[in-house]
Amino acid sequence: MHRLRPCRNESQDGQPKETHENIPPPASHDWRCLVIDCAIHPPKFSLGQVVATPHVLTAVHGEEIRNALSRHVRGDWGTLDAEDLNANERALCSGGRLFSSYHSSQNVKFWIITECDRSFTTVLLPEDY
Repeated sequence: MHRLRPCRNESQDGQPKETHENIPPPASHDWRCLVIDCAIHPPKFSLGQVVATPHVLTAVHGEEIRNALSRHVRGDWGTLDAEDLNANERALCSGGRLFSSYHSSQNVKFWIITECDRSFTTVLLPEDY
């Protein structure tokens, strides 16, 4: 089971802490193509701003990240155990954090996490967490 930090991650002044690098993806990692896929398969929730760590952008091809984001937003959580699958289903109704786990064609495990307020979705490697 993958244990996640609490939903609220604030500094002492009440401002959100950065838990990822908010970097614009290179042109080859253009997430806008998700709009087309979502028109065919409506999303279950908003991804908010999509960000990715430098490590995942190096280790996983952009097309595989886009495909995983498409699965994630439709509620296909990838390879999770029953407890985490149930936690995601509850989070869809209650507004909790959503977590998915996927493997690339090169067998690189990567995660996608959408924050409980749906403002950010982060693509990362487990060691980036």
